[in-house]
Amino acid sequence: MNIIVVVTDPLRRDYLPFYGNSEVITPNLNRFAEGALVFEDCFAASFPTVPARADLMTGLYTFVYLPWGPLPQAEVTLAEVVSAAGYRTAMIADTPFLARRGYGQDRGFQDFIYVRGQLHGTEREYRQQQRQVSEIEGYCAPKTFKEAADWLERHHDKPFFLYIDTWDPHEPWDPPAW
Repeated sequence: MNIIVVVTDPLRRDYLPFYGNSEVITPNLNRFAEGALVFEDCFAASFPTVPARADLMTGLYTFVYLPWGPLPQAEVTLAEVVSAAGYRTAMIADTPFLARRGYGQDRGFQDFIYVRGQLHGTEREYRQQQRQVSEIEGYCAPKTFKEAADWLERHHDKPFFLYIDTWDPHEPWDPPAW
């Protein structure tokens, strides 16, 4: 069995058709959900970006002792466990905090691909990039998922754990033109 985990930063479940929304159109996510295990009763233990990822990777409620900091070396990560079980592991992400040096969010992953291309991006730089995008392919999420698809093409023949993490949709919440 292969494992793919998809995390999007502020996307709420009530906006997704496979959780009952009939107004938002997400044909690709719908197709993915049809063949996937969709969690009906899954809640983030912590709210902000970094603590929520730490909770997911460790299975612990980290926000009480690790508000917005690196994963402690003593904590075993999901990627380390899965890797030890013989899976090829990869994190493909555009979320800037996951690439921050010393945070340890990439620990246990054999492959780590950071899509945005600047390891120390700031919110101002992020907004500048997003303001100039006119085509969907220029947004971070499509680039991240394209990179994930490319990784799958190269590594689909053996058991794998692929963790995809995208910061879109995020500020400045660019809506399409109406």
